[in-house]
Amino acid sequence: MSVSSAIRASWRRRLSAYERTAAFRAAACADTHQSQSGCSSGRHNADTDLHGQGKGDRTGCRGHRPVDHIGGDRGRFTVEMGAGRRGRRRADQDHGRRRAWISGGRYRGQGAMIVSVIIPAYNAETTLARALGSVQAQDFRFHEVIVVDDGSTDETVAVAERSVLDGLRLVRHAGNRGSSAALNTGIAAASGDWIAFLDADDQWLPGKMSAQLRALEQQPDAALCATGFETVDASGAVMYRYGLEPFPEAPAVFWKRLLRDSAVAKPSVLARRDALVDAGPFDESLTLGEDQDMWLRIAARHPVAYVHEVLLRVHTGAPSLTGRPLRERDQLLPMIERHLLALWGRLDEPEARTIRAERWARTGQNLASAQADWTVWAAGARLLANAAMAGHRPAETLTAIAKTSPPVRWLKRHL
Repeated sequence: MSVSSAIRASWRRRLSAYERTAAFRAAACADTHQSQSGCSSGRHNADTDLHGQGKGDRTGCRGHRPVDHIGGDRGRFTVEMGAGRRGRRRADQDHGRRRAWISGGRYRGQGAMIVSVIIPAYNAETTLARALGSVQAQDFRFHEVIVVDDGSTDETVAVAERSVLDGLRLVRHAGNRGSSAALNTGIAAASGDWIAFLDADDQWLPGKMSAQLRALEQQPDAALCATGFETVDASGAVMYRYGLEPFPEAPAVFWKRLLRDSAVAKPSVLARRDALVDAGPFDESLTLGEDQDMWLRIAARHPVAYVHEVLLRVHTGAPSLTGRPLRERDQLLPMIERHLLALWGRLDEPEARTIRAERWARTGQNLASAQADWTVWAAGARLLANAAMAGHRPAETLTAIAKTSPPVRWLKRHL
């Protein structure tokens, strides 16, 4: 195959990736479709920059075309096949022009990465400025920063509009649709080759992007790169740090780690856009673990890079004593079970049994320790008993059942 033929084939593959974004676009415009008369796609006015400039025709949207309908006034995306068919991709921005050589969407140096940042926000007026500031502090120039307002009722939109961050765009939902819908909207609106995620109440630490670029340079086949993180409470005190030690799983089988543990924090992720599109949209039926579900889908297809440094600070609010553990049981465990079944041919039976037992034990411990009523404790005790019978630290697990039982807790309070 000649060089020119190889380049044309590469571009056909890249354009087909944008044609597969229909699922994201359908999810992104579901809430805004009805509000626009004469529009066949419902997408255009849901996505406006801070100066009110939309990405589609105001009087009649022409539909979801794979290339020329995904640009914007503040960051246009065009593909050039001329100039000797060199396969050049150009990102034209209002602050200047940047050219990059692209080959299969993989990393080819900092100049070749066109990165869109997606920040879903809901009633985040007190934290959004901090998140945006942490983006601005990175030693990397992002193609665009997309804030997806998920129907906030406070001043979140005003905070975004006051920001001076270069390339900032605001996308608004008419009502609150949940984290997954906001993420899908952001991906549909993004035009970068890579997507960096950040929650509105968290912050990147300086040097995060540089560290991830170095990791991707060493692992050019990776479709996703995550980092270690620390969790802090409302006072700023560090509660715990995660991801500082290397994992035993190789990058090509990182999905095994994700089955065992929620090892990837969403705000640390830098992912190839085509890998996200191929994996399908975030599951909007999940209110917990929707990000882990996505990372598992990507990791099952592509290697994962991981930077074992604390480069993300996750801010936690007041924890729910029973809400999250119950959602772990009702949503997270079934999601992990679905992936276990899908990956069964790539796991041996002892591995699958160990993974399932570890998940049962963790969720059971959270439920049993929730200090709720008997029914919640009983649900946790059942999971702990199942884990013990599956061979997960039987003595320790059974002891946990006894220590967390309501009678024992009553005795501790009154003795």
